[in-house]
Order: sequence, then C-alpha cells, then structure tokens
Amino acid sequence: MRPVRIAGRNRALLALCGAASAWALFWLWFGAVSGAEAGWLGLWRNLPNALPWLLALLVALAAWRWPRAGGWALTLIGLLLLGWVLPEFWASQPLPLMIGLLALPPLLCGLGLLLVTWKAAVSREGSGE
Repeated sequence: MRPVRIAGRNRALLALCGAASAWALFWLWFGAVSGAEAGWLGLWRNLPNALPWLLALLVALAAWRWPRAGGWALTLIGLLLLGWVLPEFWASQPLPLMIGLLALPPLLCGLGLLLVTWKAAVSREGSGE
C-alpha cells in the first residue's frame, strides 16, 4: 500500500478550510452560550443569537467541497462583517480586536481559497488539461 501524498495546493485548501471552520465553530459556540442563563432552557432561549454563525459554519463546511464558491462566500461574509464592525466600533478601543476576530478570518480565508483555486486553474490551462 502506497502512502497518501498531499500536494501543496491540497495542504493550502485544508489549512484555509480548517481555519474558516474553526472560526465559524467558535463564534457559533460563543453565540449560543454567551448570553444563556443557567440550564438547558437558557441555552435554548439564546439559540437565535447563534443562527448567523450557523450559516457561517455551513458556508465554511461547503468550502471543503466547493473551494471557489466557498471562497467567494467567505470573502463576502468578511466584507459584510467589516462593514458592520467598522461603523459600530469606530470610536471604541476594541476596534482592532473586533476586526481581527470577526472580519479578518473569513476575509483572509476566502481570499486565500480564491487565490489557490485561481492558481490551480491557471496551472491546468498551462499544462493543456
């Protein structure tokens, strides 16, 4: 049995999709438990706060299967979050922290996925496939 080799492109896709999924999973968890009162009922009542992050997690998981579409969607999510974070926290101290934790991870992962898929398409065209 031969060992499985992962090409450089696949490593980049794994890293980018993994980072996007971890980011979305963290915010899904945070949205679900941050304002919840004690017990399951409090968690249940707080679940609507986690719905946007569930959508972000679904997009990040879809990027594993469709990296180009996932890259576009993650980039859009990052831009939307950046458009929300900047006006909301412009005059406050946590602006760099909020941008770094909310907007940059999906934006960078999305742009990275687009770059990796674009480079793969260009190399396929150059090789005549």
